[in-house]
Amino acid sequence: MSENEDLREEMRKAVADFLRAESDRRAAMDGDDGYDRALFRRGVADLGLGGLPVPERFGGLGLGFAEAAVVIEEFGRAVAPSPLPDTLIAGTLLGESANVGSLGEPGVALLERLAEEPVAIAVAGLTETPGRGPVVAAGGGLSGVVGAVPHGAAADVLLVISGEGDDAAVHLVSPEQPGVTRTPRRALDHTRRLADVELAGARADRLSPEGDGGALARRLIALARIALAAESAAAAQACLDETVGYLKVREQFGRAIGSFQALKHRCADLAVAVHGAVATAQYAVRFAATGEATDELGDDLATVAAVAKVVGADTLMRVAADCLQLHGGVGFTFEHDLHLYFKRGKANQLLAGSGPALRRQLAARL
Repeated sequence: MSENEDLREEMRKAVADFLRAESDRRAAMDGDDGYDRALFRRGVADLGLGGLPVPERFGGLGLGFAEAAVVIEEFGRAVAPSPLPDTLIAGTLLGESANVGSLGEPGVALLERLAEEPVAIAVAGLTETPGRGPVVAAGGGLSGVVGAVPHGAAADVLLVISGEGDDAAVHLVSPEQPGVTRTPRRALDHTRRLADVELAGARADRLSPEGDGGALARRLIALARIALAAESAAAAQACLDETVGYLKVREQFGRAIGSFQALKHRCADLAVAVHGAVATAQYAVRFAATGEATDELGDDLATVAAVAKVVGADTLMRVAADCLQLHGGVGFTFEHDLHLYFKRGKANQLLAGSGPALRRQLAARL
């Protein structure tokens, strides 16, 4: 293993141990914010997770998206209610911009905050809202409504995408100002609360360089989709691992039900699907981390990200649904955690572009 691979494996173990010891997702789901602020603070203070993608000259660890994805995977494996994945995506984008010299003072100030204190960032504008147009930037302010923003009601900072296509841009918005209204909405996924964010001339700091042709916004969307793919694949693996363990100890007719051939074959099919999702997500993470415009097959990052997101979310949904059935009646109870993975899978299918929408986009490129 290379030095970077060793580092990522050490990070994976540290984050997994931290979540096992500290995370109480049931209590966090029922809390006012929908996530455990104390856990978020400990993750930043004890493990330095908030500053992971922040360049060293701003006080961070100076690591990249490949390392951030490891953390995102483990939070997905645990279906942990936390804004940290979106915070890491935002931090990665800011860090990359700083490294090429295109980040202004507001972005630099946020990087320095991420390195020093817990700052929850929500990314707004990834998911299309039927009947609503894009956020409009005019006169230094933003106006429009962004629906279904993960952890949007409790975030300390909003990263907002305005416009579309070549006119798309990324902005920093403080939610604690006149002109920003956040309305919590009912969400299927209890571990990831959603909010509608209404902007009425809200003050914003533009992060996208003038004339970048929407490149920064496309990069943000791609990173978000790959992050969803990574957490979905890890969650699917966790579902399958738990189910295989259950089938080994649950007995019927005097033997473990996992010894029945029909269930063995079903688990084997799920294992093949999970391995495919993991490989697809890992490929997308590696490609995004290189910063190259195209891969060896000539595909751009947007294409790779869309494929990974669709494969990951659909696999989690399939695996969680089958694992519910393999558990029998106990799998359908609220007390069992399988329904959390099932709901996360459905939410991931819809966030940052639905499966049908992304498939249409991919088909149009053929």
